[in-house]
Amino acid sequence: PVTASMILSTADLTIARDVGNISNAPFAGNTDIDASGNIDLIIGSPGRNPSFGTGGEGCVFVFYDPSSASMVYSDADANIEGENVGEWVGASVTSVGDVNLDGYDDVLFGAPGYRSGVGAAALFFGPLYGSYTLSDADYIFVGDTSDVGISITGLGDINSDGYPDFAVGEPGESTY
Repeated sequence: PVTASMILSTADLTIARDVGNISNAPFAGNTDIDASGNIDLIIGSPGRNPSFGTGGEGCVFVFYDPSSASMVYSDADANIEGENVGEWVGASVTSVGDVNLDGYDDVLFGAPGYRSGVGAAALFFGPLYGSYTLSDADYIFVGDTSDVGISITGLGDINSDGYPDFAVGEPGESTY
């Protein structure tokens, strides 16, 4: 078996908490949301509460070309906040490619606590700069049962129509 160890201080990039509660941070890279030619980073923080409480409104942070060795969340180029306690915005995050074919990659994330646990996935067209809320999404996909958005993924163009495709998980649904 292969074994290895790494000391965090030797990482090429670290992003540290400096605002609110940050927890369970899923992340996605290999995307170019601002069309700069550089790789960007999306980080979800579903347990984030701006007032250091336990609300779990959640947040998604977008960093363009995060090449600095050490950054903090407030360095993000864009952030998308949940609006209500328990929405868990950012429980899952991904770039889905350029869904609207405008030359910028787009951002998809899950908010499984949206509408009291029915859940949703939100799609934001890139580029993103500044602060947004969940209701600013270009599209919100709401489910029928519970926990929509707990899992999401970009699929590429699986049906060859020229548009990137993506999948949104709804664990309480039995129909595919």
